[in-house]
Amino acid sequence: MMRDLDAQTILIPSEPCDWPQDIYIGKEVEFTPVGGRGPSRSEVAGAFVRRLAQVIPSSLRSPGSHCDIFTPLGRIYQEMSEFVEVAGPTCRSGEAVAWAFEAAMEALSRVMVGGNGQAAVLCHTPSDYNDHLSRGEGPAHSTGCHFNMLTPSLNIDQVRAFVALASPLNAVFGPGGWTWSPQGAPRFSCDPRAYHVARLVGGAAHGDGAKPYLLFRNEPYACPPLERVQCAAFGAPRSPLSSWLQAELLPMALRAALAGGSPPWCGVDPITILRAGPREPIALKAPWPARRKLVTKAALAEETILWLTEFAEGCALRPDAFRRVARIRELGVQAARAGAATAAQPPLFPTDIAIKQGLFDRAVQACGFADLSELDRACTACAGDGNVRRAVDTLILTDVFFSSPSCRHSTYELAGRSALFVRPRFEHPIDLHNLSRLPAGVARRDRIRASLLASPGGQGNVCFCDWDQLHTGDGTVMSFPDPWSDLNQVKQR
Repeated sequence: MMRDLDAQTILIPSEPCDWPQDIYIGKEVEFTPVGGRGPSRSEVAGAFVRRLAQVIPSSLRSPGSHCDIFTPLGRIYQEMSEFVEVAGPTCRSGEAVAWAFEAAMEALSRVMVGGNGQAAVLCHTPSDYNDHLSRGEGPAHSTGCHFNMLTPSLNIDQVRAFVALASPLNAVFGPGGWTWSPQGAPRFSCDPRAYHVARLVGGAAHGDGAKPYLLFRNEPYACPPLERVQCAAFGAPRSPLSSWLQAELLPMALRAALAGGSPPWCGVDPITILRAGPREPIALKAPWPARRKLVTKAALAEETILWLTEFAEGCALRPDAFRRVARIRELGVQAARAGAATAAQPPLFPTDIAIKQGLFDRAVQACGFADLSELDRACTACAGDGNVRRAVDTLILTDVFFSSPSCRHSTYELAGRSALFVRPRFEHPIDLHNLSRLPAGVARRDRIRASLLASPGGQGNVCFCDWDQLHTGDGTVMSFPDPWSDLNQVKQR
């Protein structure tokens, strides 16, 4: 049962809802080390993973994989040499996805890595800043996020329907941040990661080629016609509220697409919609309810939420699901409006977009500009001006450190301490000293793994652990249950 702790705190519920058919979901998020002198990024990334193994219960994934561990919070490992990737557990509810990511951030906040007397910091940012700092090189690479959904196979019409529904929704749960206009001025968008997306479907999201919106991945532990769909078009939000809304709304859009549902309007180009900021106009090729052909992205997101939640209520199996859907509708609409507001007063609604816009306003005002629009005009007129360059550098650093798990460096944490927002809370509390009991929305397989790893003798007895198997010191191999077996069976109302 959902309830607010007080008038301002949003409580994220614990118990998952029942749907006629579950869609299992999870999230992978990349972090890159910044700062620190001497050791390479590759060395620092490996050190973070090894230190984390000392903070929470863990097991190596395989012999010799000292920078690839399984924990009760999922797999955490060194990716592509210089990234730390957090791959959360498989879940059947959005609240469990958000809970696991927040718990992993709390665990990483307790890890300290440094070199030559200077601490290194993990950062996640979907923006590319390397060409825009006055020093000529950025403090962090663009880092990515894969939102995974295990689902019945999609045909191309269902892909198009899902993308059309999902594209405006990052006005609700996007991480926000800077992109750059053709004139070189900073431009706020719902999710800068969208500027990496150039086609609807592809086989890989790394390398120099055009990045896809969706990737279809072989899932060896699921029986056909099930497959794993990865959304590579979205960044990872930091606020637990944004994470929860992302993990609830994307499966709603997928369920609607699988059922052949579509709203009475659609945008001209889903990738253009994906890239837009909250207040930017969106062109429609099918009529809006008021017969308009242009609407703001925030208004399109709001209307999409209303349509999706009406569809979801028609699928719900129990009264608690109706209440949950109503709460998601209420919070989603508030999030879209908060991101589009031009003069929000603190405490801001606790989504990444609303918090970042408040932070960015403070950052540019500290550099002598009245607001972001004045900085935009100054960048277009004289990008080489010293005050402009300092303001842009300040904005970039504010953005880069927003999603850092380091409480000392995180500007998300700074915004919380400055009363820019009230932090959302989980009904299932996060307790790193007791990770044997995960929220009910985590898949049974992953909860069993967590209980074994976090048991009193678990770390001493478990030698290696993977998604589907666990190896003990006496040579026993334990196979975990298939978490997706019930996906082949539609539940009865």
